[in-house]
Amino acid sequence: MQQTSGETCIYWPMEGTLTIGGDAVVEGGSGIEVRMGTVTIQDGATILGTGAYLDDTPVSGQSQADGSAILISTEMYGDGENQFDESPDITVNIAGGKLESSNGNAVTVYNLETTEKQEAKVNITDGELQAASGKAAVQVNMMEDCQTELTTTGTGENAIQTSGSSTTVTVSEDASQALVGQGSASSYYTDVNDALENVSASSENPATVYLLDNAEVTVTEGMTLVTPDAVSLTVRPEEGKVIEKVENQEDGTISYKVVEASDSTLQPPTVSLTADKTSAYVGDSITLTASAVSAEGATITYSWYKDGQKISGATASTLTVTSSGIYTVVVTAQKTVNNNVYSAEDDASISCTFVVRDDDDDNDNNNSGSSSSGSTSVRRYNIEADAGRGGDISPDGRVRVRRGENQTFRITADDGWEIADVEVDGESVGAVERYTFENVRTDHTISVTFRQIVTEPEEPQTPALPFTDVSEGDWYHDAVAYCWENGIMDGTSGTAFAPNMILTRAMMAQVLYNLAGGTPAAAAGFPDVSPTAWYADAVNWAAANGYVTGYDNGLFGPEDDLTREQMAAILYRYAGSPAPAGTLDGFADAASASAYAVDALRWAVGEGLLTGKDGGRLDPTGTASRAELAQILARFAG
Repeated sequence: MQQTSGETCIYWPMEGTLTIGGDAVVEGGSGIEVRMGTVTIQDGATILGTGAYLDDTPVSGQSQADGSAILISTEMYGDGENQFDESPDITVNIAGGKLESSNGNAVTVYNLETTEKQEAKVNITDGELQAASGKAAVQVNMMEDCQTELTTTGTGENAIQTSGSSTTVTVSEDASQALVGQGSASSYYTDVNDALENVSASSENPATVYLLDNAEVTVTEGMTLVTPDAVSLTVRPEEGKVIEKVENQEDGTISYKVVEASDSTLQPPTVSLTADKTSAYVGDSITLTASAVSAEGATITYSWYKDGQKISGATASTLTVTSSGIYTVVVTAQKTVNNNVYSAEDDASISCTFVVRDDDDDNDNNNSGSSSSGSTSVRRYNIEADAGRGGDISPDGRVRVRRGENQTFRITADDGWEIADVEVDGESVGAVERYTFENVRTDHTISVTFRQIVTEPEEPQTPALPFTDVSEGDWYHDAVAYCWENGIMDGTSGTAFAPNMILTRAMMAQVLYNLAGGTPAAAAGFPDVSPTAWYADAVNWAAANGYVTGYDNGLFGPEDDLTREQMAAILYRYAGSPAPAGTLDGFADAASASAYAVDALRWAVGEGLLTGKDGGRLDPTGTASRAELAQILARFAG
């Protein structure tokens, strides 16, 4: 099932049960929008949200796609008992399948709190939640601060539950590994690292991060980490800060947060790092020694890193190294005060270089001071520098360098070009603008390639609407723009569209005539359709093709208001009267539809052209505005 106009594919504002399973595929601006009833996603079902991301509270009383695979909003159409038969509550169960959004969150939940009669429960126990980059697997927005806790599912898996007012969202570790909670918003993520990348905490805007998987985390001011005791975290503080670790005996959770350093708890250690030498020949070794000063009673541990990568098993205060790199020691001081564990750290780095020994090195290290010729010979090496079309390298050609010296090359691209890659001795070092050979002791090569900068052509600008009564934020703006740009609907004047004007039968005929690119037909014989009327060609054409008919008295009634069921019937005939796939079940006033219009209304509902109004009504005999027609035509023609 696919909705190609950018609107929601399945809008579920009513009681009843919707189950999507097997290999079913639902795709739309939002795949499914839920405002009442029970919805279950299971098996291998795929729900796709492909519309533009909309970070706004849903519009009251109507469908509004926001790019989510599933959009859930707690909102009834008033507090009256006539708004539901048995229960106004929402229950959404996601037990399998794939929920994917191209531009937004996989699942978005809003608690609009328009009535206390409605409760919402969202349970996600399994399935693949795939959000757009930078968006959440599940985004929960409340009208008040969320209450979040770690819990377990009925089958024993860890889960994170967030609630507020009458809405509760529970997501198990099989579907999400982390939650970031800030005020009234909670964001679930399938990957711990994604969650940590999206935390922006401060003392003024604190955040609580719940983790269900092992990770290495740097805790910043304003951030609190909470985990089950089974999760293993490597927690690091910001420079100069102290972390407090608290074990909660009541619920078995562990929390971490930044606290002020003090003499009564812990001060960050002071670290120094020395080496017996910083350069050596390949085959020799260098010994690094770290020393630390910390508070009395603190336990000191050491971790060593080479070029940013942790060295497994290196936990002593000394380290013997045999290869070039930047070596860093991280010293952690830890102290227990009143059953709480405080930790802080400091680090220091040093660069070590190893070079290949050659014959000249032996002569250099000979301290005898004798020389058979009385003169000194200095060895030189060649560096071949080459730049392709589109720029220069300086110096270029064959460059002679004295043994042990450094040689720097600078790379410049011509106008309209950029550096594509730089290769040193056949290996890429990236698109760098300069490169230095250090301690030269052999021949080398450096070559540069450039590429032309391709400027993407600017996308043509969509002409602005000329109508002063249609604004960017109006729900019908895009639909009016589509109809106007494609010549389907005109304004009532050069500067007015009259979106709230009630649609007439003549207007409907003219719009259909524009949509089809109709041609004049013989007069249909309606006495109230003058040959000179602005709508005459459209009415005659529509009647000739069987899209419209007159009344029993032979009149057409061009200025009569058009009802919603008449509009559906005309479009249904224009579409070829296909077999209807929709149903009128669930609409409180379905019985008021005229017999001739039932199939047309079922078709329009199934195609997503008509949706319910307030109170779960279809309103078949009610009127339609020009804005509503524009929305329907955009869905129909798009």
